[in-house]
Amino acid sequence: MTSNPTKRQKASARRLILWKLANALTLICLLATGLLILCYILGPKSGMEALALIIPWMIAFVVNLLLVVPAVFCAAFSGFHIRNLWIYGYFALFFFTHGAFFVSVNKIDVQLARHYHNLVHPEEMALSRDLRAMSIRVHSGQLPDANRMNRTKERIRSGVDANRKIPGEPHAALFYACRIGDPELVRLLIEHGVRIDDPGPHTASLLKEAIRSGRPEVVAVLLESGADPNFKDHDGQTPLMIATSGADDRSVEVLLAAGADPSVTHYSGSALSRAVHAGETGIVRLLLSVGANPAEISPTGKTLLYTAVEKNLPEIAALLRSAGSVPEKSSGEAASSSDDLYRALTRGKFQTLQRLLALGVPPDERDAKGRTLLARVCANGYPSLHHMPAFHVARILVDSGADVNAVDHHGLTPLMNTAGSGALDIAALLVTNGARVDAATEDGQTALMIAAGKGHRDITALLLEAGADPNARTRRKMNNIYPLYGAVKSGDPDLLKMLFDAGAVIDEGGRDKGDLFQNGAGEPRIVRLLAIYGTALNMPDSMNRYALTQVLDYGRSESARVLLSLGARPDIRAHGGKHPLVLASARGHVDILPLLFDASESLRTDGNIQKRALRSAIERGQAGSVQYLLDRGVPGSLAEAESIMKHSRDLRKSPEKKEAIRILFREKEKSGVLLMVP
Repeated sequence: MTSNPTKRQKASARRLILWKLANALTLICLLATGLLILCYILGPKSGMEALALIIPWMIAFVVNLLLVVPAVFCAAFSGFHIRNLWIYGYFALFFFTHGAFFVSVNKIDVQLARHYHNLVHPEEMALSRDLRAMSIRVHSGQLPDANRMNRTKERIRSGVDANRKIPGEPHAALFYACRIGDPELVRLLIEHGVRIDDPGPHTASLLKEAIRSGRPEVVAVLLESGADPNFKDHDGQTPLMIATSGADDRSVEVLLAAGADPSVTHYSGSALSRAVHAGETGIVRLLLSVGANPAEISPTGKTLLYTAVEKNLPEIAALLRSAGSVPEKSSGEAASSSDDLYRALTRGKFQTLQRLLALGVPPDERDAKGRTLLARVCANGYPSLHHMPAFHVARILVDSGADVNAVDHHGLTPLMNTAGSGALDIAALLVTNGARVDAATEDGQTALMIAAGKGHRDITALLLEAGADPNARTRRKMNNIYPLYGAVKSGDPDLLKMLFDAGAVIDEGGRDKGDLFQNGAGEPRIVRLLAIYGTALNMPDSMNRYALTQVLDYGRSESARVLLSLGARPDIRAHGGKHPLVLASARGHVDILPLLFDASESLRTDGNIQKRALRSAIERGQAGSVQYLLDRGVPGSLAEAESIMKHSRDLRKSPEKKEAIRILFREKEKSGVLLMVP
């Protein structure tokens, strides 16, 4: 009695082991398949990299192939059939999917279907084979077999169904007929019911194939039968574009007569653009005669005229030019002809530039800023443009009738642009050819002001010799510009003297004096010239600014020495209460302080000014000035100095300067006497 339960327990244990083993083996297969699916989802879908999917597929297939038998065996003998349904289902799905894939890749289904059609529809299959064979011969440059052609036509006349879909055949009968290029065959198929709107699932337009066969007669037959002359293929190309690309002028004529639209565009250009690129003069003439746009701009920004000129196609260029090849400018858009000229210039295409100008492309077309090509060349002032001097380019433009006085949106002329760039030879060319040296922008700026401000001495001399006004000035409410101001800003004493010699004068009634001495304070030679040429050193300008105070406030000690040597008074008071002694002390011009005291008796006795000077020196941390003033006996104490330094912004981050000043005052308190400053 006890043996039976023991046997049942052992059998149950074996079934349980088999069931667990079946599940384990199936899970291993499932993991391998999951890896394959993951690689497919995350991996590349195209290119050579996609072939890497073969590795996880082989792993998954081999694992499933090796483990399917033991897994199913264990599942079957475990006795848990309901629990094992997922195992049976998984392996059935895996191998069914792979089987279907194998059948599809090897086209086993197609082969079976073709065998079936050979038995049931032998004539239709023979017609398809003959058409395809003749198509292959024609595509390889051979003539179709005459016997096969006659046999094919006889089949069609006898009523063979040419519309029947042949398994595995990518193209319909009419497509092959168009590729063969036999108009009688095409007409015969259409007359016997072949639909012209059904060229096949993997083909483009029938017209496209007929055009490629080079048989305009076939194109005419298709158009007569209702083919759309403006049909677009999957890439967006029309039959007219294909005909122009293939230089098939007869097909172009047929298509245009049937209503093909020459204005249809493509990302690679229209039919006219393709004809221009191909150099087909006859096709270009045809397209222009039916209204093709001669002002089309290519995706690269070139006009068709530029393309024709660049390719040295004079007949096509003349046709485009006479048809109006320059696009109309829209608001804020640059003229394309100007862009073409500039493109030819900057790319070193000088023959193209000259051909464009010879065709009558106006050299004065303007860009979005209102600049002509001449103005752009003058503004850039290239020393050379692709090994051709900018002067030669400017001369080509001037000789072609470019306006030397053309004004852009900012009121600048080519001469003003040249004055800024510094191209002397171009400036001379412009002046010689009538450029106005007195032309001014809306606010009064002239070429002379620009040249002086840039420090272009030679161009300044050229303009002065040509009659430019050295005293012209802008008409601004504040901060007016004039040639003297520009020369001072450029820091060129010789340029400044040139202007004075030409008659430039300083406006004593305005703010010239303060501005000029302020901007020239760093250059003693400029300060000397300003002082010598007609300015009263000891008279203020309209803003109560003196020459000496401006130089001390903004310049160098050498510049102040120049003014003092020429008689500048050190006891003046300028705008804001500025005093020479106070400014010199605050700026650290220690070597100027003795000169100021020596030049003015009132300064030596004016204790208030001396105290202000000491206070300013302490505030600015000028230990040298403090030492000199203390040595001269200017009163002051360490407590006063500490109070001043405490509130000084200049000394907040300069503890070393504070300590230097403290040392000076401590020494004074100890000895009462300080060494003289050398």
